[in-house]
Amino acid sequence: MAEKKCILLTKHKRLHTALSQAIKQKRLQCETEISSLSNIDHIARMIKLTKNTSFLRDAYSEFLKQNNSTPLCVILDYRIDFGLPIQMDPDQMKLVRTFLISSLIVNDMTDLEYNLTNMIFVGSPVHLKHFEKYKSEPESIFKGIETDTQKLNLLLEKIRNNREEARKYFYFDYLIIDERNDVFPAVKKLEEIIETIHINKQKLINKEKTKHQTEIISGQYDAAKVLYKLSAFRLYLEGKIYNIENNPKFDKYEENIIYIIGHYVHNNCNEVNKKIEKFIIEYLPKLRKLSLDTDINISLNSHTIIDGGVTHGLNILLSTKLKDFKNIRLITSPVNYSKMERSPGFIFLKNYIFKKL
Repeated sequence: MAEKKCILLTKHKRLHTALSQAIKQKRLQCETEISSLSNIDHIARMIKLTKNTSFLRDAYSEFLKQNNSTPLCVILDYRIDFGLPIQMDPDQMKLVRTFLISSLIVNDMTDLEYNLTNMIFVGSPVHLKHFEKYKSEPESIFKGIETDTQKLNLLLEKIRNNREEARKYFYFDYLIIDERNDVFPAVKKLEEIIETIHINKQKLINKEKTKHQTEIISGQYDAAKVLYKLSAFRLYLEGKIYNIENNPKFDKYEENIIYIIGHYVHNNCNEVNKKIEKFIIEYLPKLRKLSLDTDINISLNSHTIIDGGVTHGLNILLSTKLKDFKNIRLITSPVNYSKMERSPGFIFLKNYIFKKL
């Protein structure tokens, strides 16, 4: 289980050995199965080969899949020279920034019971001032960090301007190695940090359990249907085109809007996602001119029954299969908007939503 796993990435060989032993004595484990999360030399080789750290983000996602949880803590060198051009890594914090972004994405888009990332930096006495600031002002470490994703940049901006928001996602601490290379103080401090993490974790879990979140609908329901009105005379429904001339039943649907009709809930979310994906990628280009800049409107209004699992499912669909489409908009009723707002991952979905009154 990931709550008993730590990610340990440091070039200090003696420290790595000592920390590994201390972690084991706490009845915890270091991640060893995923090379990109356990071997600093492997990371250096991959960065030299690819000139980026996208493989680390993939590895972190794989960790989450395998363990269904974030790690108990991430211990990593504060600064590492990977030999990148100065414009790509001016402060030698590429590894730190990658884990910050990866953790932020995972923590906001998943509905795990415990989503706080405990990040422990390994550095020298010259870094102490920075470390103390990150610990007391966690928002400060995000200064200057930008991505090529607008939704993520909005979340970063929110964190930079709100200390409590930063504390929702991250807890920072540090280990110091001085010129004597004495590992004992660092080991002792790690033991204390782990105890603090366990206490904080239990407090957070207890707090989350008291929150009122949108319920998950139990039971089995047929997957919602995908409907699209081409004109006053023609309509797409579940893979077929129908003639609707002189049929007032369909007058309430507007043209060029994708309607999700029926139950779109936790138990059938993947099936409905596949229907939406197939329609947009395979069918829609045959029905109208379509580019990555085309406005695509998806209606989740009163004809759509949703629960607390749909926000997470939509996040996955929009950030993976449909990520290249730049102008997707979700049209939703006030009731469904409220359900999404009270579901994990809403911050990433918010900018897609147009609330229909």
